[in-house]
Amino acid sequence: MKTPFFTRISLVAMVVLLPSVTAWANFDDETESPPKPPRLKPGQLTEQQKIDQIANYLIESFADEMKSKDWVVSALGTVSLAQIDHPLATAKLVEMLEIVPRGIGRVYVWEALNARASCLDKDQFEKWHLAGLDLSKAREFRGHLRSGLMTLAGATGATDDNVIFFNQLMTTTDIANPVDHSTLKAMRQAVTNWQDSKLILRLIGMMANPKHVYKIEYLLSGLKSNIPPCPVGRNGVKIWQKSKIKWMDWLEKADLKKVTKYKLPYIGGSDLIGPPEKIEPASPKWRRKLELPRLKLDHLDVSLVVDSTGSMSPVVNWLRSDLHKMLDALRLISKEPRLGLVFYRDQDDQYLTTGVPLTGYNKALQQAVHKVKAAGGGDYPEAVFEALCDSINNQKWSRSPGAKKVIVLIGDAPPHADTLEKIELMVKAAVKNGFRFYCVKATTYNKTLLKNSDKLKNIEGDKILLDFDDIATWGNGKSIWGQYLFRSRYIPSERDFENIKWRHRPNCQIVSEMVKGVLAKEYHSRAQPFVNILMEYVEQR
Repeated sequence: MKTPFFTRISLVAMVVLLPSVTAWANFDDETESPPKPPRLKPGQLTEQQKIDQIANYLIESFADEMKSKDWVVSALGTVSLAQIDHPLATAKLVEMLEIVPRGIGRVYVWEALNARASCLDKDQFEKWHLAGLDLSKAREFRGHLRSGLMTLAGATGATDDNVIFFNQLMTTTDIANPVDHSTLKAMRQAVTNWQDSKLILRLIGMMANPKHVYKIEYLLSGLKSNIPPCPVGRNGVKIWQKSKIKWMDWLEKADLKKVTKYKLPYIGGSDLIGPPEKIEPASPKWRRKLELPRLKLDHLDVSLVVDSTGSMSPVVNWLRSDLHKMLDALRLISKEPRLGLVFYRDQDDQYLTTGVPLTGYNKALQQAVHKVKAAGGGDYPEAVFEALCDSINNQKWSRSPGAKKVIVLIGDAPPHADTLEKIELMVKAAVKNGFRFYCVKATTYNKTLLKNSDKLKNIEGDKILLDFDDIATWGNGKSIWGQYLFRSRYIPSERDFENIKWRHRPNCQIVSEMVKGVLAKEYHSRAQPFVNILMEYVEQR
């Protein structure tokens, strides 16, 4: 006779909730013999049986969510399943590679398996690898997501499919763009591992193009040729030609043996989704995991309030390059997202505030942003009060019940001291009307500061922008530091590749905090990997 479904759920819940009644051996007693296992009463489960029971229930529940036609529900199911360290969870993720439709949902499944690639058996590994190649042909891997498959390709040899993926990345990567650095590192390792003379010859041939010369040099730098890199400066074409000749001479003398079969161990690991966790039956944490959260973002209005004084040039550059990506991401998780802008300076500048109305169209935002230049300022305080007032009162906020109204303040200078009390009253009143406020304390840098990019703030900056922390607290939101990365004319050094952290990108941080804002605190561990992959997916669309 089969046990009814709800009875089985009740049994699982009872297993989780029942306290242990077993008397464990005294480990303080010095003895050479190992502790004896606890005696189980009739019908009592072992610790492993409890783990297996909870794992079975959670895995089937999350797998059902992964089959949803709503990709957000499917992705959250994947992130939840990815947190379970159990062989059955791994097997289920491999199974879902064929069930979840190709697209962003399957990208989440692939990345979840990347986080536990070292646990895959030979058959699972092959299915996962082939699924990655299939996604790459559909160009579903973008941003930092590309580095996982490229690392895998570097370890599995210069096969036709792997080389095709490498060539695809050659057309979509830029050495001056920090977003591409993790992918370029994986490509360089592949060139070193593969020892493919035809590929190396093709790369050397591309050095004739000034757009590629520094990228090619970086990709070849793991081959131990002892050829110095080209200096940056005048007479570049002549220097590049000489370097190309040196590489051709080296290749003729090099004894390279192409690696086309799996040779190197692939450990895997994903800093996007994080490692799985072992189930602890006695922990209330796993009881909370029995329920999946829901993202209630059907109507979402976001107004960015941005300091546009002279020091904020990197932030304005970021808006020009990345603002459309934020709207693309919001479109994927909200039915009716809109973005608006309010730029501010200070008294006696060209303008005090100037705005861009809330809109769901990227073109309108891009046209407005490209007209803005960072200029003016001079003293520390800026017109923060006037800018927040403009955003709250003049943007055409949605009147739909349940609409989310978000204001994101971005700046590197505090408001005038005599306006703080007015800001507090205004922000608290707005919160009562459904607003939520986030503050981004902007940290910008130049080439010299890049070498120390792990240090995102200084003591002086901490003291200056404490007011931003207060505004976020009054606004029921959060204050964060934002590191602004943007394309530059200089060629990054090896140290730059190691130090730049992709996850500090402001759009990723802002969207992450907004998603956390509509979820209960216990679900925040799922929100971060969900947003990590989402923000990479909208890169280079």
